[in-house]
Amino acid sequence: MQIKPIRTEDDYKSALARVREIWDAEDGTPESDELDVLAVLIEAYGDEHYPIIPPDPIDEIEYRLQETGMAPEHVEIMIHRINELTSSANVFILPNQPVTSAKPKNLKTKRASKPNQAIVTA
Repeated sequence: MQIKPIRTEDDYKSALARVREIWDAEDGTPESDELDVLAVLIEAYGDEHYPIIPPDPIDEIEYRLQETGMAPEHVEIMIHRINELTSSANVFILPNQPVTSAKPKNLKTKRASKPNQAIVTA
């Protein structure tokens, strides 16, 4: 096993080729260990040289609308329904959000079933 840093595009291509060769290595073998190390190195190189940029939220919504054949009015209706549901709910759970004095004073807390979770009632 010859492991070395991936610094160039040629190193990257060589590492990918080696991964293809040892892909089916059995657990606990030197090839399996080599595969694990190469995967980490390839991921680090790829993250630096081939970053995946998340889409703009508006572009993503427009794309989904086009793909599903929905009109913007459908989204407005769904948002309105969600707002109605959340505003009419009198109990909701805030995971990992302890209730602090910064919360509105008309909210009451009860003991939650899990640590770091607050049940807030309006």
